[in-house]
Amino acid sequence: NYGIARTYNDMAVTYQFADRLNDALKYHKKALELRKKLGDPNAISISYNYIALIYRTMGKPKQALEAVKDGIPYALKFGNNMFLMDAYMETGDIYMDLKEFKEAISYYNLTLNVAKKNNSEKYQAMSLMQIGAAENSRGNTKKAIEFLKKAAQIVSKNDYAVRQNIYMKLTAIYVQNNDYKNGYENQINYHIMRDS
Repeated sequence: NYGIARTYNDMAVTYQFADRLNDALKYHKKALELRKKLGDPNAISISYNYIALIYRTMGKPKQALEAVKDGIPYALKFGNNMFLMDAYMETGDIYMDLKEFKEAISYYNLTLNVAKKNNSEKYQAMSLMQIGAAENSRGNTKKAIEFLKKAAQIVSKNDYAVRQNIYMKLTAIYVQNNDYKNGYENQINYHIMRDS
């Protein structure tokens, strides 16, 4: 039965790559159903995360939100902190899509707390970066810059993608606020990360 669930999952991912999202969703749901019968909380949480991703890609944030939240208790039960951080980040991102910034920030803070307990610099930086983005969307420019600068200090020098994203967000905020000097400096940092 574990093999069948894995096969359903593999078929779903294949359909996802082929941009056949309805078929991908169908097979992720079949995998989830079988994984629930098997009682594997880790696999169940992963299935819910895949389903949320498909719904989000389909432009259905409310269904994505429901799926990702349904998976969180299973991740907590299994103690899968990596999935938990991913689920909290994904939940925050979906709330950002829905323009519910306060809720997004609360889930990014949950990610930050788990990341600190697990000494994950990457997830600490990513959650701080997203809190900064949410604060900027709420019109709190000063707070946004503070969170993004904290993220830049924490992230590993070798994590170019996260660093690049931080500098891109800082550049946008500075330019939106007519601070072209700081915008330019962060744009240079962005290009250094992109070209590395």
